[in-house]
Amino acid sequence: MAIANMGRNKRSTVTVIAAISFSIGLLALIITAVSSFSPDQYLKQRIAGDYLLGHINIISSPRDGEVAIDPAYLALADAQEGIESRSEMWVCYGSRLLVDEKAREQYRKLDAEGKLKRTVYDEGLPDRLLGGEEDNMGGFFYGYSEELLQNLKVLEGTLDMEKFMSGNYILLDTLRGEEQLSARDHVYHPGDKVMVEHIAEDSTFYEVKNEAGETVSIRYENMASKEYEVMAIVEIPFSMNLHRYTRNGCDVILPLQEITERGELFAVSYQVKDGYQKAFESAVREYSDAYPKMGYASKESVRKEFESMMTVVAVLGITLCAVIALIGILNFINAMVTEIISGKREFAMLQSIGMTDEQLKKMLIWEGISYVGISGMIALLVGAPLSWIVLKAVNQVVLFFEYHFRFLPFVIMLPELAVVAVLTPVLAYRNMKKKSIVERLREAG
Repeated sequence: MAIANMGRNKRSTVTVIAAISFSIGLLALIITAVSSFSPDQYLKQRIAGDYLLGHINIISSPRDGEVAIDPAYLALADAQEGIESRSEMWVCYGSRLLVDEKAREQYRKLDAEGKLKRTVYDEGLPDRLLGGEEDNMGGFFYGYSEELLQNLKVLEGTLDMEKFMSGNYILLDTLRGEEQLSARDHVYHPGDKVMVEHIAEDSTFYEVKNEAGETVSIRYENMASKEYEVMAIVEIPFSMNLHRYTRNGCDVILPLQEITERGELFAVSYQVKDGYQKAFESAVREYSDAYPKMGYASKESVRKEFESMMTVVAVLGITLCAVIALIGILNFINAMVTEIISGKREFAMLQSIGMTDEQLKKMLIWEGISYVGISGMIALLVGAPLSWIVLKAVNQVVLFFEYHFRFLPFVIMLPELAVVAVLTPVLAYRNMKKKSIVERLREAG
């Protein structure tokens, strides 16, 4: 009978259910979003090891292109006790990943789909790349100690350490066009053969100029070349690159022994035993204070940075959730009270033909519970897929975001609404009952 009573005013019923469902669904979206920020992923992106030492351009926001580390800084760190492991990060600037015709065709496809990035600073580079006048893909060449390779996120293919260290394989980062593209959009894939050129001792360069006589690029002749096989498409953590990217290009990872010959060390990570971390940090802090170009980051400082950031996000999220929950409850109370007031004539007629106060009260309570139950089901069936669609997009942009749907909003909202569903009709009916059945029939008439 409670369900049938809900059908008296279909517009009102739909409005109430929609309002409650929206409140629960939005609450689910916010709580899921706040709780999906991963501290482990944040640490993995922001720091490798317990301590990361490098130039201030690597440790904090880049100010210029300098990345060289003072040898004395590293010597000081290496001399500290309690070091469990030491891992190096190298970069090589004088190498080129060449674009073959198959890759060029994929570039043309990406350009047609609007995925390549074009700016006023390009000097026509995308068009030269698509047209065949330019064959350099662009990007930085990195080399890492074997321990750091474990931090790479493999998006396509597999990472076989033994085969990779043989020197015949190459790892490619994702392409960066208008945004960071997916692995399937890459111009190369695992199993493809690629050609890499390096500047040799007898290499010479010349400038490429446009019609106005301005230098638009530099090309080298007599470069050493080597063919590699693409082993995997990977994602390089923020803590393991220069924090700079090449438009429409991708970064490359080669075995460390092939980078150190012509590269530059730009960061070193240390794993330090618990009892020795305080002394280690004190030593590197003293040096970095004396030489401001050198810096360091610690896992503990990065963790505190994350906690501070998430505290702000959580406060804002919880405040917004509380407002949304309150709006949902007030909407429900308003709807139930309105239903009871507008239906007092029908209720009086039902009582006039024999319905008891207890039966009428139960019918109103079950009507309120039905509102809550139906709204909860709709919020779950519609809100869960909707939050997945919305937050999956966030997952692609925020590197330390891992989507996990949370049922907490339903645990919070449904019991509260159930209590309100019982109390609201009881109190509203008690107020309506102050007048006799005859008085209610006369007023309604």
